[in-house]
Amino acid sequence: LVMFISASIDSFGFLLNALFLAVLVPLAYEDEVDLNLLVLAGFVGALAYLNKLSYIYIPIALGAAVFMKLAGRGVSWRRHVLLMAVFVLSLLLVVYSALFFVLGHETMHDLYNFQMGVFWGTGLYGTGDQNIVSGGALWHAINSIPNDRTYSVLIGLVGGTALAIGGLVTWWWRPQHLPAAVISIAAGDAAALSALFVLKHYGGHYTAGVAATLPAAVVAAYLLLEAWGLRLRLTGFAGASIAAASAVAIVVLAVKIEPTLTGQLATQLLRTQEAETDLQEIKKYMAEDPRNFEFGYRGPHREYGEGFVVGSASVPRLTYEYFLNRTRVD
Repeated sequence: LVMFISASIDSFGFLLNALFLAVLVPLAYEDEVDLNLLVLAGFVGALAYLNKLSYIYIPIALGAAVFMKLAGRGVSWRRHVLLMAVFVLSLLLVVYSALFFVLGHETMHDLYNFQMGVFWGTGLYGTGDQNIVSGGALWHAINSIPNDRTYSVLIGLVGGTALAIGGLVTWWWRPQHLPAAVISIAAGDAAALSALFVLKHYGGHYTAGVAATLPAAVVAAYLLLEAWGLRLRLTGFAGASIAAASAVAIVVLAVKIEPTLTGQLATQLLRTQEAETDLQEIKKYMAEDPRNFEFGYRGPHREYGEGFVVGSASVPRLTYEYFLNRTRVD
């Protein structure tokens, strides 16, 4: 909840998962797979990947949905391969176009090396053990969940796995409910893969990405239960009891998160007030110098300030002037 109170790549996960579900539902329910829909699915997957590496579960889940949908419809293998290629090529076209025209070839290579390091390593940004999966890192992540109250990770891992398995069973045994099976497989894959990524590279703020997958998982669970003839029709005393228990659970969780959330909001308000004061001083410096300025505020690391301009902006004149005015910089 703390990660969602301001616009960020973490809160953006809700928009991406909403787009994911918006594409997944027509993909599952349409009798014939539309090429335009596959292209759109590729674009959504590319948008998710370009936003954040951990959101790669969205294109993977969409790919699984397309594959299972085509297999369930009995499409010929030639057409199956063709339609899968449309989805994959649409995704790659957007990704490589964005990377090439925005970042350039050399930066693309650096990004590839970084992401390979994240894949092969554990911990934040792959700086831990150089194993794809480290038992120590997983155990540390699991032990941190109760203290950090990041239960969405366990819900996503267990619930997502159950949904994916339930979807596969439904796909095999009840083909007349193919849409529910496809949605369950894709939503379950998304939740489980997101949770696994967080466990591999555990960080409290990463768990917000897992929470964003849960609304689609709830929709999938409802459809899956209906496919097996299990309808949740709770009325009378039983329905009132469950509603009351849910309200109590929400209040209990809200009470626990309230101090952290209040502190976060107060800190952001204070930083905003301080920034307004600092901006007046910054304007004074800028008024006395005709050159262009680029500065980072509230940067947690030096790479977000001057070091970012020197190391990443790739502007030779700025780099030259920086070292010219910083004679004691090594």
